[in-house]
Amino acid sequence: MKSILELKESKVARFITEHFRDDLLKELEINTNVKLHYEVQWIIENGDLDLLIINPDVVQETILIECKRIKVEIKQDQSEKVNKIEYLKELVGQVNNRIKRGFHKVYLAVLIVCDGRNKISNNIFFNHATAKTLESIYTHPYLNKLNTKAGILFLEPSQLTAKDYNQQAGCGIYVMRKPTAQTQPVELTKK
Repeated sequence: MKSILELKESKVARFITEHFRDDLLKELEINTNVKLHYEVQWIIENGDLDLLIINPDVVQETILIECKRIKVEIKQDQSEKVNKIEYLKELVGQVNNRIKRGFHKVYLAVLIVCDGRNKISNNIFFNHATAKTLESIYTHPYLNKLNTKAGILFLEPSQLTAKDYNQQAGCGIYVMRKPTAQTQPVELTKK
């Protein structure tokens, strides 16, 4: 059985929006009449935009979510191995850049992907990273360099059982900070 940890970052974002779209949009206080666009490359040079959320009625209020995946593997001995946390530094730089470009709202999203199949707990819904592990990610020093206009979002998809993650998974959604809206430049909106 494949592990959810094997999914590439872009596939994790799609997995979350395909399986937990309504919950995510509700937490972000976004109307469900929006279009989602993944890995958009034609708007900026030298890079892509991970997830654009556009309401066709107000395209000048584009919401951008830039993501980085952090993997948490729960071992047989119940220890937790955290990988790729250093990627938060790159994510902070990307988000700060996107705010300077003028997107209406920008979120930094940390995808804390957990394979909890080895977790021993009273209920499968607890087969995810411990509070201690999550807190170490939520309070990571790299986040202190983030522009205060950026929203901070933690998405925590977890493979809860030996079943395929497409059949049985959970996803914590935690909005740590809402973004500050800014007026989006007309040229950016046209793109």
